Amino acid sequence: MKEKKISWWALFKWAFVDNNDNSYTSEEKSRFYDRLAKQYFHRDRLAKFISDYTDNIFSNKDIKICERAGGSGIITKILYNNGYKNIRVSDLSESQLIVLKEKLTDIEIVVEDFNQIMSEVKDNSFDLIFQTGATRFMTKEGQITYIKEAARTLKDGGLLYWPVMWVEVPLALLKKGFKSPKTLSISIRKLLKKENLKVIDKSILIHGKLGLLTTTFLIIQKGNHQNIKPSSPLPSFQFLKAIQ
Repeated sequence: MKEKKISWWALFKWAFVDNNDNSYTSEEKSRFYDRLAKQYFHRDRLAKFISDYTDNIFSNKDIKICERAGGSGIITKILYNNGYKNIRVSDLSESQLIVLKEKLTDIEIVVEDFNQIMSEVKDNSFDLIFQTGATRFMTKEGQITYIKEAARTLKDGGLLYWPVMWVEVPLALLKKGFKSPKTLSISIRKLLKKENLKVIDKSILIHGKLGLLTTTFLIIQKGNHQNIKPSSPLPSFQFLKAIQ
């Protein structure tokens, strides 16, 4: 049975009442956001792009992936269904993770604030680290910690995906004002460079209407490697199609 579409009124209510800290405080709200993220934000389109890009970069699917702020598992599930089983996924919201656990039962799931260090994770553990749509939830200090943890826990030559969603710029300012994290790709690049993390590829991804769902997708590598062709100075534009 096809899932009933969420009304525009419910979307606006979420945007003005439940957005940010209140969106994931119960299972009901987490299940609602899981539907909302697919129907209006087209998070599944972005998930397919991430999975397809990963296929083009890595020679096998045994790589160790760390997804921080994984939420209800929209990205995780598409990666998993594509053969990537070695995934550690975390989120601060236990109700979001309940929804994720119903989709996937045999991956490592951790309750964790991605503004903090991963104290139990050893150095050089992961081939790939990423978060999606969570930049605005970083604290100013937490963003630095997130980058330092990526530099510490990535293997040499490992990758960090950073989708910089344009809509997060005003949302971060509304939420935290002058204390908001860096939300422009050029500013994030400067922070990455301090930790020997280099942007080697980038695309402008359009996955929704009116430009509100547009993402600058940064591909970042630890160390100095040439196994991935550096990007052109000009970003490529891609319109992400609906998943059938």
